[in-house]
Amino acid sequence: MKNPEYNLLDEPWIPVRLLDGSVTEVGLLELLQRTTDIADLACELPTQSIAIQRLILAVAYRVATPRDMHDWARQWDQGAPTDQMIEYLERWRDRFFLFGGEYPFMQVADLKTAKDEAKPLSVIIANLPKEEKRLFSSRSGAGADWMSAAEAARWLVHVQNYDSSGIRSGAEGDPKASAGRGSPIGPAWCAQLGIVGGVNGW
Repeated sequence: MKNPEYNLLDEPWIPVRLLDGSVTEVGLLELLQRTTDIADLACELPTQSIAIQRLILAVAYRVATPRDMHDWARQWDQGAPTDQMIEYLERWRDRFFLFGGEYPFMQVADLKTAKDEAKPLSVIIANLPKEEKRLFSSRSGAGADWMSAAEAARWLVHVQNYDSSGIRSGAEGDPKASAGRGSPIGPAWCAQLGIVGGVNGW
């Protein structure tokens, strides 16, 4: 197993639009440290912004879950619990490495098919049709076969939120797999909710 690398707490991978209109990329910690400088997320698709917002919201809920209407009002007045969120993320730093280690971010380190097959990277890109249908796609050639670690992180978060249901390659050791194929288990949560975004990702 290779050493873990590219920690999403520090590496710049989240595109944000600053109050002056410029766009830059930040890591999770910098995003929380600069909340007063950031106007919005600036992802490739509104659904990608929503997926990253939900990741940030999950951390906020983990450290400060409002229990009732009074808690919600108090939290609104106090603002986001950024200090507690940063402390929480630092405590779980080892779970935010994109590559390698025992707990790669939103992945299963030893997951593989019986034949140890791998699909192309393009399968996690939501707005990239299959190769034979790429006539009007914004990606082709190397653009469909390679992406930066920052972009891979964004699409990983997106696919965990929006993956559609269907037959997949069967995982080694999955008792429900048959003839090398895994049965559908239903779409991911945002796909079930039908959240597709709009202006500024909402």
